[in-house]
Parts: sequence; C-alpha cells; structure tokens
Amino acid sequence: MKEQMKLLIKLQEIDKQIFEINSDKEIKPAKFEELKAAYEAEQVHLTELNEELKGLQVRRKDQEGELEAKEVNIKKYQTQLSQVKTNKEYSALQHEIDGLKADSSLIEDKILKIMEEAENLNSKVKDEQERLKKEEIQMKEKEDLITRELTEIDRKLFSLSNEREKIIPEIKPEVLARYEKIQNKKSDGIALVKIEDDSCQGCNMILPPQVISEVIIGTRIHNCESCVRLLYYEPKENNDSV
Repeated sequence: MKEQMKLLIKLQEIDKQIFEINSDKEIKPAKFEELKAAYEAEQVHLTELNEELKGLQVRRKDQEGELEAKEVNIKKYQTQLSQVKTNKEYSALQHEIDGLKADSSLIEDKILKIMEEAENLNSKVKDEQERLKKEEIQMKEKEDLITRELTEIDRKLFSLSNEREKIIPEIKPEVLARYEKIQNKKSDGIALVKIEDDSCQGCNMILPPQVISEVIIGTRIHNCESCVRLLYYEPKENNDSV
C-alpha cells in the first residue's frame, strides 16, 4: 500500500495544480466580462448624455422659434401704431407690444439658460468620449493579455494531463476509484491529506492512535472519519545539527 500511497500523493499534487489552474481559467474571463459590462454601462451613459444634449438643442430651437414669432408680432404692432387714430387704440396696441416684449425677455432668459446647460453638458460628453477612448484601448490590451494567458493555461493543463495519464495505469483501479470519488465531492478538489500532530490536516480532527499507526506502517488506506479524505503520513525532516 505504501507504493500506492506514493502514487496517490504524486497524483494529488498534479490534480491540485490542475484544480488551481482551472479555477484561474474560469476567473480570468469572468473578470474581463465584469470590466466589459462596466465599459458598456458607460457607453450607455454616454448615449444618454448625447440624447439629453439633443433634447436641449430641440428645446432651444423651439424657444427661438417662439421668440421669432413674438418679434414678428412686435414689429407688426409697431407698424400699426402709426396708423391708429385714437388714444385708446394706441394704448391698446402699446399694451400688446409691452406684453410681447416681456414674453420675449423671458424667452431670451430661457434660451440663455438652455445654452449654458448645453455648454456644460457638451463638455461632459467630450470628457466622457475621451475617457471611453482610453478605456477601449485598455480593454483591447486586457483582452489580448487574457487570450495569451489562457493559451499558456491550456498548455500547462495539457502537460499536467499527460503526466496524470502516465501515473493512472500504475494505481490499482479500486484505489483510484476511491480517490476520485472523494475528490469529486470536495469543493477544493483535495482527496488526500497528511497526518500531522496526530490530526487530519483536512479538517483538524484528532485521529485514533490505531489509525495513525496503520497509516504509518502502510498496512491499509484509511479515511478520516470526519471529512472522509484519504490519509497519509509524511515523516518530519530532522533539522537537528550534528
């Protein structure tokens, strides 16, 4: 069993690398998608700013049209002033002219306010456009980097898979089945753990002395009763000075 356990330890090391690399492989595109979603949200915001700017331009055009109509009427009434024959008619026309001028003044104030809003908004649009141009370049660079990293990840996975396939035939089918059944149930992909300080390093559960003894001797393969992982023993290195 000791030889089988050595093979399982070697297999576990390869599988651990495969698990970590696969996790990294999943995270990288996910992070890029988050960046992409944020970028697209900013594009939507820019579109909204442009629509708001167009709305201001329409409002300004409407107000200018209304102002022009008022001015036309003012000129018309001013022409009629020279033609009236009574003070009453004159006063009535003058009252109309004063009212139109007051309305025109209010419209001019509205136009100035719209122009100011449009100027500020146009500045925001330009700033946003410049920022998005830079982000687009950064996004492309990030995408190219992730593509290269994923290519390297696939190369490593292929190499590790080949190493794994070389070990598999040397492991007894029943031992391998036992290992893989546990591995598939664990979220971290770890099916094999050390015994250290009389405890399982997978869950820190204190182990019975008999189990520890049998694992050390190698008479059989034991599972931890708590976390179900397979157990192995690795003697500590002696670092005492001679």
